[in-house]
Amino acid sequence: MAEIVIRHRKHSSARVKLRNGSLVEVDSGVRELIPAMNVPGLQTFASCQGRNGSEWDGYGYVLFSGSLAKPFMHAILRRWLKTSLMPLDGLAFENYGKTFVIRWNRRDYKKLLHCARGAVREVRKQR
Repeated sequence: MAEIVIRHRKHSSARVKLRNGSLVEVDSGVRELIPAMNVPGLQTFASCQGRNGSEWDGYGYVLFSGSLAKPFMHAILRRWLKTSLMPLDGLAFENYGKTFVIRWNRRDYKKLLHCARGAVREVRKQR
């Protein structure tokens, strides 16, 4: 599934190649996260690196679904709570049936990326 790009922001974008070979355009601030999360059983379909002037001012988000979505959500939260990297803020999770959302303080992006990569490895091993 291709990532949806919503054009209401003023930050730069980047084209990234997913594991299935497709090219998608994403915000530059999530260009490492989106390919990391698009693996068999886990697909992203909307994201934003965070922008000013919104309800979630300064927070990035990614919407994702798939057979590994719920285990991934649990794994990333476990890793977030256990990591020695000190976050500036917490993670916010939302669940809309089979679709999940993670929101994070954009200054915590590197920590999120680290936790997401580990969570993907964890849930793929359990498959």
